[in-house]
Amino acid sequence: MNYLTRRLLTAIPTILVISIIIFLILALAPGDPLSEFATNPNITEEVRENLRKS
Repeated sequence: MNYLTRRLLTAIPTILVISIIIFLILALAPGDPLSEFATNPNITEEVRENLRKS
């Protein structure tokens, strides 16, 4: 049981730190997540605006 406890106490902070790092990288990345739709001619402006609002 001691081994399992140590592993969990190590794994939980590790997962939290990795999650925070990934979040920060994605939040600081330049560009709009919807910029892929801007180059697609099949998607109308109305659909793009609805996606931005949601």
